Amino acid sequence: MDHLRSLSFLRSTLMMASRALSSSSSSSSVSAAKGKLSSLFAHPLRSSSQILKLPRELAAGASPPPPKPALSAGAEARARLIAFVEKRCKTGDFAVDEALRHFDRMISVRPAPPTWSFRVLLGALAKKKHYSAVISLRRKLELAGLLSDCFVLNILLNCFCNERRVNDAFAVLGSIFRRGHCPTVVTYNQLVKGLCLKHKIGEGVALFKKMARLGCRANVVTFGILISGLCQTGNTSTALELLEEMLTSNGEHSVVCKPNIVCYGAIIDGLCKDGLLEEASKLFMEMKGGGISPNLVVYNSLICGLCCGDGKVDEARELLAHVLNKGFLVTTVSYNVLINGYCNQGSMEEAMNVYKKMIDNGVKPTKVTFGSLMLGFFRKGNLKAAWDLFHMLQQDGLAPDVVTYSIMINGLCRQGQLEEANELFVKMEDNGCTPNVVTFNTLMHAFLSKA
Repeated sequence: MDHLRSLSFLRSTLMMASRALSSSSSSSSVSAAKGKLSSLFAHPLRSSSQILKLPRELAAGASPPPPKPALSAGAEARARLIAFVEKRCKTGDFAVDEALRHFDRMISVRPAPPTWSFRVLLGALAKKKHYSAVISLRRKLELAGLLSDCFVLNILLNCFCNERRVNDAFAVLGSIFRRGHCPTVVTYNQLVKGLCLKHKIGEGVALFKKMARLGCRANVVTFGILISGLCQTGNTSTALELLEEMLTSNGEHSVVCKPNIVCYGAIIDGLCKDGLLEEASKLFMEMKGGGISPNLVVYNSLICGLCCGDGKVDEARELLAHVLNKGFLVTTVSYNVLINGYCNQGSMEEAMNVYKKMIDNGVKPTKVTFGSLMLGFFRKGNLKAAWDLFHMLQQDGLAPDVVTYSIMINGLCRQGQLEEANELFVKMEDNGCTPNVVTFNTLMHAFLSKA
């Protein structure tokens, strides 16, 4: 009897609980609880395979990893720009138009890329000598607020100097001062270089002397730029004084740097061009004694000095052989100087031997090479050899220029072949090569002399 009462009590309790849960579920917007309760009573013997199994991580109590957020269109564009700067710009593997397009995107994307990315892009353009391209961005840089960055200003100043726009470069220097930046020795070096490129060597020397008063000590690069500028403008003696100051370290500029290959090379070249071959050779030996190994530029200066100065072409040839034995990759410059030296001496057989050696060593002749040989053969009266070389030039894929045509026309006129010279003149114009004053004067003089 007690057992029946217990079953009756349990049944009534379950019914009351079911009504209470049903009432609570109807007053709430959530119906999941009701579904679970009804399924519990409707399928009391559901198999374990039908029960939803939780992932192992949840069963163990660990939270699942958050989903990887997708990049927005702006973030993707910004990432592509940064990748271009970090990879392509640093390796120099880009076209100027491509870099300019990326620059326009960089100043328009939000949030803006970091300032260093602009520095890298502009620096890469300047390194590839696209100076005018960097200058063309000046206004955009200003609107983007990037002209307050000292590094960007120095890049712009460098481009102005290399474009010989020195006044604009000094205007950028003023901007550097106004923005509270302190110009470095690199800044002044570029300005000295710009003045030297404009052949304003006096102003370059004045700025060089002023650097110390401005609290910026000149370095070996400064001296190299100024010495090169002095030698290129015929002031080799002043360059030698600067070199002596560097060696003794007791000059007015309190120099603490020793000359390098650039300093020595510029003065050796200047001495050779001035015909002072003995002084150049002495300085060459002094440089080697100081532990500085000559480079190909220095050797080329000496070869040129030997060929053009005292006509010591055989010594120049020996020096070229020494350079080849040293393992230098000799360029057309060295061979052309030697060929021209032999042609000026009338030693055409030796000139052709150097020409053949040049080809054997895998160095491709240029228009200068053919021009020297043609001129040399005309001087010897060998018209056929000159014509053969003229045709060889074109067979090598080189288009004759105004100098090449003028050499041929002059040679034909000197041989009295005015009709052939006139035909070549017409062909020259038909091939789109505009004659110059030398060409016209040669033909006019020849026809007037015949008349």
